[in-house]
Amino acid sequence: MPKQGDLKVWHIPQVPMKPFEVPVKNIEEAILILDVLANYDNFQFKHHIKPDYCNVQGLIVYDENFDGEGHADWVEWYDDGNDIQDVKEKIEDIKRTVKETSCPEGLDVRKSVEEAIYNKDRNLGN
Repeated sequence: MPKQGDLKVWHIPQVPMKPFEVPVKNIEEAILILDVLANYDNFQFKHHIKPDYCNVQGLIVYDENFDGEGHADWVEWYDDGNDIQDVKEKIEDIKRTVKETSCPEGLDVRKSVEEAIYNKDRNLGN
């Protein structure tokens, strides 16, 4: 039984079939799985396993009161108006910036970036 805030990645490898869904622990895991599934579809296409494809994917969250009337359902995940692809692009931009920037010796850049990305008070709109 899902609980408030649970996350699932959904992926449709060939529209209009039903989605494949997998529970994830957090946003970072969701992004990893979304990338793997998209890369797998592309791999199959490039190696002529399937002649073409039209895929779509996203992240859903369980909301126990999605309509304000106490009805529970899985709904598309958003954070301050940003969907999972927006967040993924922000993370990639930050990682690119960190990679291009020289840092003092001993600074744990990955930890600093992860803290900045996943801080609840972050502002993704800027």
